[in-house]
Amino acid sequence: MRKTLISLGLTLIMLVLTSCGTTSKDLSTDFVSGLEIPEMTTSLGSEGSDTSQQVFSYNITLINTNEYEVEIQWVEPVLSNELQKRVLTEDLKVSVEKAIAPGGLLRISGKFSLKTEGTTKEQILEWEPFLRGMHVASEASLPLPPVNIQ
Repeated sequence: MRKTLISLGLTLIMLVLTSCGTTSKDLSTDFVSGLEIPEMTTSLGSEGSDTSQQVFSYNITLINTNEYEVEIQWVEPVLSNELQKRVLTEDLKVSVEKAIAPGGLLRISGKFSLKTEGTTKEQILEWEPFLRGMHVASEASLPLPPVNIQ
């Protein structure tokens, strides 16, 4: 019975840690999961000769501030309202499937296409900020405190 309660408690903790997120504009916010995004670069440009579409590319650095390893399953950008209306790429998730050691970092890149036909560069720049945040799916094995068997 006690093992069942402990397992249930750990499962609930894992659900809370992996389902918490934010859509804050400040990407350096320390999330409940102990993951931070201290750095991000973006670019927007045409791919080939088709100027009716633009490709938005991003690179993020993800840092694990926990005292335990965290497995990153996938990341997905949270788009601004204007980009949501114009995105052409169906699935924005980037599969990662890599672990970050305690204090370690991981660089992740992604891109998606946008319909920009009939817009000027100035109009596109008015859509900033393009991203509002990042959804990060992660999994971790939490260390347990010492157990006193009585």
